[in-house]
Amino acid sequence: PKGKKSLQSAFEDWKRRMAAKAQPKSKGGGGAAGAKGGAKARADDAEAKVTVPSVKAAAAAAEAKPPAPFVAEANRPKRNQNLLDKVVDWYTNDLDLRRRLENWFLESSEKVPPIDMKKIGEGEFPVEAYSVYQEYTVMLEKVVAGFLETEGGTLEELHELAKDETDVAYSDAWMFVTLFSACTTFLFFADMTKQAQEGDLKGSFNTTTGLNPKYNV
Repeated sequence: PKGKKSLQSAFEDWKRRMAAKAQPKSKGGGGAAGAKGGAKARADDAEAKVTVPSVKAAAAAAEAKPPAPFVAEANRPKRNQNLLDKVVDWYTNDLDLRRRLENWFLESSEKVPPIDMKKIGEGEFPVEAYSVYQEYTVMLEKVVAGFLETEGGTLEELHELAKDETDVAYSDAWMFVTLFSACTTFLFFADMTKQAQEGDLKGSFNTTTGLNPKYNV
C-alpha cells in the first residue's frame, strides 16, 4: 500500500533524525577554517532571523484555525502502549526465535560465496550475497509482523510508538530502533553469514548481537 514503511526505511528515517540532532554547529576559529566557520555562523544567524517571523506566523495561523472536533475518549483508536516492550522482550529473549534465525543463517550461508569482511568494509561484495541479504530483510520483517499480529498490533502502529524517546538510551523505543536497525544492515548480515560459513555461529547466535556498536552504521 502507498505510504507503508518497511522496517529498513523507518530505521533510516530515525537514524537521519538522530544524526541531525547530534550535528555540532560551527563555532569559527583561526585562519581560513575560522573564516569559513565564521561565515557558517553568520549564515546560521541570518537563517535564524528569517525563520523567527515564519515561526510566529505559523503559530498565529495555527491559533486562528478552528479547534479540532471533540472525540469522546471511548471512540478514540486505542494505542497498544505495551507493544514496544513486548517486541523488544520477545526479540531479545525468545529462544525459538533465536534458533529460527540461527538456522536461517546456517542454511542461507551455503548460497553465498566466502565472505571477506575487509572487502565488505571497502564496499565490495558478491552479487549473490546482496541477493540473499534482500531475502533476509524480507524474512525478518515477516517474522516481526507475524509476532505483532499475535499481539493485536501492526508494523505501522509499532513505527508510531517508536517515534517517542528514540534518543533516550535504553528506553523501549531506543532499544527497538538501535537493535532492529543494526540487525537489518548488510554489515550484520555479512558478519553472521561469515560466522555460519566458518562454523562459529551454530549454538552461539544471539539476537542481542545487534547492540554491538560496530553494526550501528
